[in-house]
Amino acid sequence: LILDKESQGLTLEATARVSATAEEPIKVTLNIGQPLETSTSVLPLKIIHYTFTSLQMTALDECPDDGIFASDPYILKHKPKSMLCIPIRHLDRVLGLLYLENSNTAATFQQNRLWLVSLISSQVGMSLNNSLLFSKLNETNQRLEEELTERIKIQGELAEALELAKAAVKSKNAFLANMSHEIRTPLNAIIGLTALLLDTETDDQQLEWLKLIKASGKALLYLVDDILDLSKMEQGKLTLKTARCNLRQMLSETIEMFMHEASKKNQTMYLNGVPFEPLQQLVRMSFRKLVRQLSLSSSSSTLSHKYICSDC
Repeated sequence: LILDKESQGLTLEATARVSATAEEPIKVTLNIGQPLETSTSVLPLKIIHYTFTSLQMTALDECPDDGIFASDPYILKHKPKSMLCIPIRHLDRVLGLLYLENSNTAATFQQNRLWLVSLISSQVGMSLNNSLLFSKLNETNQRLEEELTERIKIQGELAEALELAKAAVKSKNAFLANMSHEIRTPLNAIIGLTALLLDTETDDQQLEWLKLIKASGKALLYLVDDILDLSKMEQGKLTLKTARCNLRQMLSETIEMFMHEASKKNQTMYLNGVPFEPLQQLVRMSFRKLVRQLSLSSSSSTLSHKYICSDC
């Protein structure tokens, strides 16, 4: 029995010899996976290759004295009387070869025996095909089991990483909440005391400074709110509110916070293009904070210029 293995080519899988003696009538030898090229002592390789290439049954009624098979080392040595090599097929695929010989009688393989051997080879072909399908099914199942195990492992690692991320976010939110509380307490005190001082008698310069202190404190409170809004955004709990704001006043307060720094550098800051009457506009709170933040960033980054103009 010779099989065509995709990874190894033709290999000798099993041999069987029937003896005329009663002591050992049948001797079966398994040669699983033995390369065909190393089997010159047990097979006529020229007949094997010819049959496999032509895909046709090869039957010899006597030992050839000439022709393409006469020089085969096995035939020269053993001189079998009758030889038969038939492809093992399943549909259009050749799975292997079945080789039979008779060392004592010529013309052994007559028509009735050829029909029987063909029937046997067809049954062997179906059995081999089922075996190959079962083997591939086992390999596929094993691969799927390995992939499933790997995916379960990855899912476990992802779940663990997710829990760690949730714990980190929870710790960060707790830290931000505590930090905002600690910052709000002194800021509220500063803003409250500044409001009290604004109700007392002060000169114009002191009044301007107190207003600047109050505006700066409120700016810090807005910054604290922005930090807390980041946590709310991550949790999907951020809500937008609408309120009226005086855009001119907001820009003025922002610029006033940098007036002292600008005066130390002998620089002048201007707010141009804003009407004298208060500009009331209905905007979202987040937009108001954005405008304030942009104003702060713009004023801070341009203090190196001689003139800073914030046009509205």
